[in-house]
Amino acid sequence: MKSFRQYLEEGILSSVASALTKSIKPAVQAAEKGLAKNAEPVSRQAFKEAVPANPDVIYNTLTRAGKDVEKRVLDTYTPEQLRGIATEMGSEYSKLPGHVSGTGWDAWNIGTLVKPGNVSHKNYVSIKGLDNAETLQKFYKGMPDLHTRMKQLGDHFKTGFSFKTPNTASGAMTHTDSLVAHHDLPNSSFSRSLDATMRKWAKDTGLEVLERPGMETGVDVSGKSFTELIADKMAKQPAGSKVSLSDVAKQIRDEHTKIK
Repeated sequence: MKSFRQYLEEGILSSVASALTKSIKPAVQAAEKGLAKNAEPVSRQAFKEAVPANPDVIYNTLTRAGKDVEKRVLDTYTPEQLRGIATEMGSEYSKLPGHVSGTGWDAWNIGTLVKPGNVSHKNYVSIKGLDNAETLQKFYKGMPDLHTRMKQLGDHFKTGFSFKTPNTASGAMTHTDSLVAHHDLPNSSFSRSLDATMRKWAKDTGLEVLERPGMETGVDVSGKSFTELIADKMAKQPAGSKVSLSDVAKQIRDEHTKIK
């Protein structure tokens, strides 16, 4: 099974040529030419050394599946087809209790979530193959069942939380986060059960979860998302730094997480 790390790196590597700015080091410029000629992918270390100190670029590469996936989606489905898929998606869940529609995302509130100050803890799940319309439709047709399981989980732990998913077909097909849950109980039996619930639902729905070691959980702080925090911190790393994405993610979680 392809890991989330492989999935993410492939997306990053395939988008180097179009995403990075003119201030890139020679290593990236060489990699850009190689990728354009379908050469062997640049190494992880070469990419690390070439990442520009630009948090916006890093953020985009972490949240998007890559230009190759976006191009495949646009080449495969017309705008009318994508709108049709989105309409069908909405019919599956818009009437579920606690539904809240936002920019780019649809969310469901399960009970009442009380955020501890300006911090919100998160659990993530990435689903493989959502750039395929049949897989995407299976994903969204399963939302009522997932909602039921989430409600049962909240009742069992007597706690409130929310979960969300991209609310456009193109967004769901190209975003690295398929499901995101917000809660205030990090490092707890609830958080572990939440992860297990989403994974079990995916398996029962016939969907494959992409493993994302070190990136299964996160934290939003003062309105800034976990990925934005990672991008900011990665951008400040000195050239040639061997600090990994997982290292930075752990530093941020540890800084804002209390053991419960």
